[in-house]
Amino acid sequence: MSTYNTDLDNINNICSLVKEIIELTTDVRSRTGNEKITNCTDLITSKALTIRNKAQAMENRLKQYKTTIESLGFKRERKKR
Repeated sequence: MSTYNTDLDNINNICSLVKEIIELTTDVRSRTGNEKITNCTDLITSKALTIRNKAQAMENRLKQYKTTIESLGFKRERKKR
């Protein structure tokens, strides 16, 4: 369930933000019967889903790059803090 007052600076997860945007647009849509508002919320939902899909594609490419680099014999070393 959306908190409706999320501090966007504290969100580290794109999927969480997209989920909240979709929840908010669903809530707005359910509170009104206005076709113009429904059209706007549908557009906002569509854009949020596009963001999520592009972020997932980026994540998939990063995993593929990592696999390819490791197949060449390189290993990722994490620095200890």
